[in-house]
Amino acid sequence: MKNHTPMILAVDFGVVRLTCGDGSTRIAVCSAGFLEVRDNELDAFFDFCRWEEDIESAKEEAERLRESERESLKAHRRNAVELARTVADISRATGKKFQ
Repeated sequence: MKNHTPMILAVDFGVVRLTCGDGSTRIAVCSAGFLEVRDNELDAFFDFCRWEEDIESAKEEAERLRESERESLKAHRRNAVELARTVADISRATGKKFQ
């Protein structure tokens, strides 16, 4: 608001919606912090703040990492089974027991 009274406000965790000069809107998720209003300007200070598109790409990356981890675990299990079969085959062929 133009010519607003100067003030400092404490804010809690939440969503910030900014309307840019061209009319476009940007959304961010922010931690607790404070806002300062003075001289027709608003300054925002947060410990943590992420744009909406960054949150979406982080979610996608996390899902890719989880899928990679699942595939790695499956491969590990397949390799463990194959190793056990190989040890059993060698044991039968040589008559020796492996532990």
